[in-house]
Amino acid sequence: MVKENMIKNLTAKDDKYACALSDKIISESKETDEWYKYFDDFASLLDHPKSLVRNRALHILAVNAQWDEENHFDGIISDYLTHITDEKPITARQCAKALAQVGAAKPQYIPMILSALQNADLSKYKDSMRPLIEKDMAETERILTNFLRKTPRIETNRLLLREIQETDVKDIFDCWMQDEDVSRYMCWKASCDIAETKNFVRFELGQIENEKWYRWIILLKETGKIIGTCLVFYNEDDNESHWDISYNLGKKYWGNGYITEAMKEVMQFAETALGMKECITVYAKVNTSSANVLHKLGFIDEAEIPYEYSGGDMITEGILCRYEKNI
Repeated sequence: MVKENMIKNLTAKDDKYACALSDKIISESKETDEWYKYFDDFASLLDHPKSLVRNRALHILAVNAQWDEENHFDGIISDYLTHITDEKPITARQCAKALAQVGAAKPQYIPMILSALQNADLSKYKDSMRPLIEKDMAETERILTNFLRKTPRIETNRLLLREIQETDVKDIFDCWMQDEDVSRYMCWKASCDIAETKNFVRFELGQIENEKWYRWIILLKETGKIIGTCLVFYNEDDNESHWDISYNLGKKYWGNGYITEAMKEVMQFAETALGMKECITVYAKVNTSSANVLHKLGFIDEAEIPYEYSGGDMITEGILCRYEKNI
């Protein structure tokens, strides 16, 4: 009855207490689907006469969208979108912000959300509030428009991840493709022939519309320079088809935690936008740096298996490891 009482008290007269309960539910819902079973209870609060209660419902429902495998959101999305122009401007702002999370978890709604944002009539709001609402709506539009890209741009504190471009050839060649230290435990071979890099870029450009292949180029925000690359892809080369990852970084950028920082966001994208619940990859046992990255990302070692590298010409001991989404 604890959860039921917490939901009941989301409408309590003591707003500070009700807000604390809402924050607790939202925090827990980021990590577990335990609150999803009460989806209908939260949805019933969308039309509550008190705007603060509506605000709580909007955010609780948004964070639980990631668990909505039963598609309960289909039944409330139209009602949810009406709060873009809620009678209370603060609720309109909260709705605009929450919709970014809804769209990220349920990409099929993005066109509908963008249309609602773009066609919203804000004329009823005071001049002091209208620019704030417009700013929130513009930010959500930016986020969701980015999601519609095949390979969305991703930002971290220090990095920018973007799609590969034809003009990247020389920077990729200089950064890692000709460096044997970088390629030492990779499936590809380093080459001093820039034509090999051109072939790599040409191949990757050809994969841009492949829904099972997502390649990013990693740039350091501070300098705008390319420092590496990362990939999430659906591996169908063996008996157990699964999501897989790959990454490498220019040698001069090793030891700064850049790959871990980038891959945390890529894994989050794969979970929310691609529906990835599990990821399996293999690394060379002697490659302790890669092992450290994978373990920080939540991968768990499972078995020793042969590991092919250097274009398949060499084999060493490898470790198969597995990541499972925390549900």
